[in-house]
Amino acid sequence: QNIERTSGTASVYLHPDNTRVRDADISGKQIYWVPEFSGLIGLDLYPVEGLKFSLDMNYMGERYVDYLNRIEYPAKITFDARAAYTWKQWKFWVLGKNIFDEELEYVSNASGRLTGAGGEPRNYYYVQDGVYLEAGISYHF
Repeated sequence: QNIERTSGTASVYLHPDNTRVRDADISGKQIYWVPEFSGLIGLDLYPVEGLKFSLDMNYMGERYVDYLNRIEYPAKITFDARAAYTWKQWKFWVLGKNIFDEELEYVSNASGRLTGAGGEPRNYYYVQDGVYLEAGISYHF
């Protein structure tokens, strides 16, 4: 996912003095919050007819938090597990998302603003769901 801007400008703060520039060139910069690499690897097991066990590993690579690609958010790996049983038109399932409770958040600081001259990035963190458990029954007709 090598997604770069072909042209454009943005209002940003420059490091380390934290001065604001209204028309900074962002040509050739990665679009922030879009990782270069991401993927999913899964394993499905069918021990008996109608029964399915699944384990998925989700990888979201490093990504930038700002327009000028100076602030990086680290790569994250999460795991999901599922058990499902299908009988005639019925389906029963249990699904666990992020089963090892990896800490995930959406980080925002598109302008790259610092806490002060020579300071740390003034990032805003929005915590995402931790472990998520779902169970259900469905009928197909």
